[in-house]
Amino acid sequence: MRKLFLILVTLLFVSVGNVDAWFVANPRDTAGGANVRIPVYNNSGADLDEGDVVVWDIGSATDDDDLYITTTTTADTGLVAGVIASACTTGSDCSLIVYGLAQCDVGAAGIAAGGLLCSSATTGGGDACAGIDGRGAYAIAGIAGVSGDQIECILK
Repeated sequence: MRKLFLILVTLLFVSVGNVDAWFVANPRDTAGGANVRIPVYNNSGADLDEGDVVVWDIGSATDDDDLYITTTTTADTGLVAGVIASACTTGSDCSLIVYGLAQCDVGAAGIAAGGLLCSSATTGGGDACAGIDGRGAYAIAGIAGVSGDQIECILK
């Protein structure tokens, strides 16, 4: 009985020790590792590149738990899924950054350093949020950016 108890306790410690392994990054060298990514399906009808902001394509998913994404021209939408991590062709699986450091494309209105990024009327780009409460914000701009720039940002 004592051996069984020790085995169960050992298994408990082994399984508890792996709980926080989903986010592993070196805090002194964050090149490419200080973010959380998930796989998604590009259902936008166009190729996507690094930094494009995308939204959940909930109307086109074939099941209730599919991870379909698309682009938007709706400013300040609450459907933002995240930012594309690297180039992705239409109809293929992509890597989507949902939290942490990333590159973010800037829309027509631009953004100030430290400003909150929301989706914009520019496909794939983000601009300063229209409301002062930051509703719909998906990231914080690390530096200022104007139309067409790609800036460092922190997805929240």
